[in-house]
Amino acid sequence: GLIRPAIGDSLEAMRRALQSASLSTDELSRVLLVGGSSRIPLVAQMVSSDLGRPVAVDAHPKHAIALGAALAAGGVTALMSTTITSDLVFAKDAVALFDVIHTVDRPKIAKAIADEMARQGRKLRLYIEVNTGEEEQKAGIPPKETAEFLRYCRQDLGLEIAGLMCIPPQDEEPAIHFAFLAKLAKENGVPNLSMGMSSDFETAVNLGATH
Repeated sequence: GLIRPAIGDSLEAMRRALQSASLSTDELSRVLLVGGSSRIPLVAQMVSSDLGRPVAVDAHPKHAIALGAALAAGGVTALMSTTITSDLVFAKDAVALFDVIHTVDRPKIAKAIADEMARQGRKLRLYIEVNTGEEEQKAGIPPKETAEFLRYCRQDLGLEIAGLMCIPPQDEEPAIHFAFLAKLAKENGVPNLSMGMSSDFETAVNLGATH
């Protein structure tokens, strides 16, 4: 009972996000629940009841490779969202198992992915992470290098860049960074934007987030 009000607040935020995206609940096939709280039965019950849609719960992160293999076998698009940016050892498995890699943030990784795609005869869609706050401790290509990195990925490596993504600094207004990323995407002809966490996804949707 103690968490019911918090879940209700999340559901209200979800409805506002759907409204901002001009979507109705009837257009949703299901609702994917992610994070630790998704394991709480009441969360799934309230989401399903309020939205009238079935729910699905994300797999444990450690099961990502097995899940990717199952999805690939079933012809379903999957999303590789983390380790590829920090460990090139995963390039072979990532290219083999997933259809989208999220995110790419440096030439070395882009080259490794391109080489692996050539070896495996596969064509993946990629998202480039932009370090909009230019934080030293955070991954991502510097904003001023985005255009050149896009050119390198597209022209030199023949990669399909599906979108840009960013994670704003914790102590700054996220809308500034979301708007900046949207501007970069428009200037460089990039169609999709991956931005927004649980605390700011409404702002991200309003500023053009597609993922």
